[in-house]
Amino acid sequence: MNGLMLMHSQAGTTKTKVMIDALAHYLGCADDVPLIRRVIQMEERAKNKAKADLKKLQEHYQLKDEDIALLFKEAEQLEDVKLRPQPAPPHDLSSDRNIDYTKLQDFLKAGQWKEADDETLAVMLKVTDREKEGWLDVEDIENFPCTDLRTIDQLWVKYSNGHFGFSVQKQIYLEVRGLPDGKYYEEAWKKFGDRVGWRVKESWINIDEQVTFNTTAPHGHLPVLTGYYYMFQLGVESDDCLDFFDDIIYFSFFFSRVENCKL
Repeated sequence: MNGLMLMHSQAGTTKTKVMIDALAHYLGCADDVPLIRRVIQMEERAKNKAKADLKKLQEHYQLKDEDIALLFKEAEQLEDVKLRPQPAPPHDLSSDRNIDYTKLQDFLKAGQWKEADDETLAVMLKVTDREKEGWLDVEDIENFPCTDLRTIDQLWVKYSNGHFGFSVQKQIYLEVRGLPDGKYYEEAWKKFGDRVGWRVKESWINIDEQVTFNTTAPHGHLPVLTGYYYMFQLGVESDDCLDFFDDIIYFSFFFSRVENCKL
């Protein structure tokens, strides 16, 4: 059997033909349906063109029929490999500052959300070399390495099944018509606070006592650490703790960075 005949025999009864036959049988119209005949004719023309193209390639490269048969066999094997389920790759813990994110990953994997939140702040301070200060300023945020921000975010998103993370929070912020441009939009931030559960009955919650560290919390509730950066940065002190949101115009610098890093 030569290569072209092999290709023709392998084509055999195609999926399209099987589907058409099944449809025709269901409709009780067999092969006398014009549309069905038209589809079959189009498919045959496509096969004939493919055979002609293959013949030209065979002649151009001076391939034998056995070579063509071998190529078909290898193509089938490759297709089988592509269709097999592939194991998920290990999560990327990349860092531009040589930060070890294993501890954060372990906390998140175990569902230890409070510990993960604290560890997130700790690693972000390490990234920016601000452990002594304990907070980040605008310059730190604007220059925060995208690789590290992405690693932190993807860990939160992965182990919360898309419930928590900076990218999740940014999406909610955009949905309430906030703009990640480094400017403060009061109404958007209030709506954002309402959506993520940081604002209840028109009052900002006490971040020390009222944060929900489990997955019953609203979408985007965690991490909550970002607010602390700006409270410390501007020297804001408030009995209501998160009352400072109304006065802090720099808060959206963080989401501006999240946007610029394409999270």
